[in-house]
Amino acid sequence: MQGIRRCSQSHYVLQLQAQEAAARGAGKGGLDRASDSGLALLHLFAALGWEWGITALLLAGADCDVRDAWGRTPLHWAASRGHEVG
Repeated sequence: MQGIRRCSQSHYVLQLQAQEAAARGAGKGGLDRASDSGLALLHLFAALGWEWGITALLLAGADCDVRDAWGRTPLHWAASRGHEVG
């Protein structure tokens, strides 16, 4: 599993999910599909401030303006959690 660092189990799972989402990205909406929680992976990574995941998803073609179930973008999530944006 190239590109996976030693981390907590949840971090490892999220990295795998990001890689799987990127692989599915060729299909319409694969990268931007919301989970049962109403969030796409890009929202989650933005809220956590995980630039590695944001970069990977955007390079794979994720929509940076994807809206969650409440109409918020990943930028809203990052800013609301105090992460520097820009």
